[in-house]
Amino acid sequence: AHTSPAAAISLASPLLGPISYAEYSLGGLRGMSTRQYTLDGLGFLDRQRPDDRPLLDWLRAQPPERRILMVETSGDSFTEAARLSAMSGVPTLLGWSGHEWLWRGDPGMVFRRADEIAAFYRSRTVAEACAFVRSHGVTHVAIGSIEQEKFPDLDRTVFEQLGDVLVRSGNAMIVEIKSPNCGVSAPSL
Repeated sequence: AHTSPAAAISLASPLLGPISYAEYSLGGLRGMSTRQYTLDGLGFLDRQRPDDRPLLDWLRAQPPERRILMVETSGDSFTEAARLSAMSGVPTLLGWSGHEWLWRGDPGMVFRRADEIAAFYRSRTVAEACAFVRSHGVTHVAIGSIEQEKFPDLDRTVFEQLGDVLVRSGNAMIVEIKSPNCGVSAPSL
């Protein structure tokens, strides 16, 4: 008896499912020995954004009474934007714009703040950056891989002049705003 091609595919399909799943979930038979598996939910930072991990580790080590109000780049939902705040619990000025809008019901306020944050990271002078810091009571500035990708013309020297660089890892850093530099007082959270 002759089996039609459609019948052969129908008979083979149940066998291909598990093989396809194994290829997908194990990264393929050739890649199995090179793929790294971990229970560390933050391990992706070590692999994909290694300069950002020390920033996150420093933020996570800070006690709540330190009262940090950080600025980092905001962005669309389900992106890596606002990752330091989300992974450390340290407040930031704006997380995912779409989520903030849904929670607050006012898109105008959220997107104005997103535009202000973008303008801050594009600051060309210390005076411009300080105006933003004073207006929002920011105590710390994060410049990690996401900020540098989103703002390729970011002038690091402007932000380094705002205060002390507390953490530096490759091109990433956290700057603590110093009062003499910007005339900033502690935020009221």
